Formats: sequence, C-alpha cells, structure tokens
Amino acid sequence: MTRRPLSVCRPLLQPAGLAALSVCVLTACAMTLGPGDRVEQVPPEDGLVVLSAPEFEAGTARHVRHTDSWQQEEYVLLAGRGAQAEIVYAAVTETPIALTYPYAIQGAVDRWHFNRGKRKIWDGSDRRGTLFDPIFYRRYRLADEDRDCFGFSAEWDHPSDDPWSRPGRVLFGYYCAAPGASLSDDKISQLISGLSAKDPRKIRGPVTQPAAERTAAVQIARGSQAEGTGAPGFPFYFAERYNDTDGDGSKH
Repeated sequence: MTRRPLSVCRPLLQPAGLAALSVCVLTACAMTLGPGDRVEQVPPEDGLVVLSAPEFEAGTARHVRHTDSWQQEEYVLLAGRGAQAEIVYAAVTETPIALTYPYAIQGAVDRWHFNRGKRKIWDGSDRRGTLFDPIFYRRYRLADEDRDCFGFSAEWDHPSDDPWSRPGRVLFGYYCAAPGASLSDDKISQLISGLSAKDPRKIRGPVTQPAAERTAAVQIARGSQAEGTGAPGFPFYFAERYNDTDGDGSKH
C-alpha cells in the first residue's frame, strides 16, 4: 500500500472530539502529494458532489478529484450570477480507515481563499437534516463586500468499529450570495436540500498520470488569493488507519 505523504507543515491531530493542535498556522499548510496519488479535473456531470441552484445552471462549475489508496477527495467550485460556492467532500475507500476532521464551521470557512483574511460578522449556528445526516451551518457576512454567506459541514457514515467514532465521509464548504443580495432562511434551506454527495469512485490497480496533468488539476483546486477561489490545503488527507483492538491510529 502506498505510504501517506507528509505535510510540508504537518498538523498534530488528536482523536475526534478533542482539540486540534498544529505546529504551524493551519491556513498555510500544504500537503505533499504521494507518488501514487491521482489528481484530475472531471466534468461536472461526473462529479461526486451536486449543489442544485438556479444561479449555477449556466455558470462556472469545476470539479477536481484526488484519489489515493485510502480515500477520495473532491474539490468543487460553482459560480454564477455573482454568487459563489466551494465544497470539499472526502470519503474513505478502504477499511479500517476513518477520517479525522478537525474543523468547526468558522475554521472551515477560512480554508478558502475567498474568505481568508476578510472581516466577518457571524450569526448563530443551526442545523438541518439531509439525506446523509444532520448538516450544520452558520451564517456570516463579509462586511466589507456586502455579501451574505453561510458555511456548512457534515460528517456521516461512521465505521462501527472505530474506537474514536470518526466519520467515513465529510463534506464542508460555503455559499456566498451576490454582493448586495439578501440570503433568506428559505434560500439556505433550498440550497441545503439541493446538496448531495455520491459514493466514491475508486481507481483500482496502478495509477499512471502525466505530471503536467496532475499539476494543472492541483492548481485549480488550490487556486489563489488573487483569483478568490481554491482551498490551498487540498488535498487535506483526513484519512487515518485505526486498529480496532487497541485504538492505535496511523497516518501511514
């Protein structure tokens, strides 16, 4: 099995439910891709994540999928009519593997270039049931851009024998309305109802991919502050192997 790559700025994560510590500023962490990792841009119709909304029907849609021997992650960018959403979805593809997901919604929102370093006014948190589990969301406002937004996250499909009860799938992201547009509770409910995630599509056997193709796909997903798109930490490598006898977890 391919060994897990190390982070250039490796976070030290404790079991789920405990504080996540880091030897670096988490927003600056970037993962070094493993030699067998595959990263590719896929057509929207082949994407694992769907967010149905009228404003995105004729807009920009980008899906970048990362696959390694333990998990699959997909980055999604949707933009149209001045609105923008970005999502990361991760799912394990092997056992005994679980995902150590360290972010509360406010921390997850700052994983994105679009939100990073901007003045935010946060509202209270709420939750709504969906097809995969209760999804938690929190409203916020980008005060200097006159944008109403909300961040969201969900964790589900927990392996029954993981001693730390971590999820097998996680999804997190944000949606921001066009500048000056209001974001009603009904609109948030419609967006959450239109959000779904499919089963991962595992690649079996040796993975070969031209280096230039992989580099181009990674750059789309990581984006830049200037473009206001991308998650610089992608892929996040949340997957960890667990031992259901003694609870020992491993990143390798």
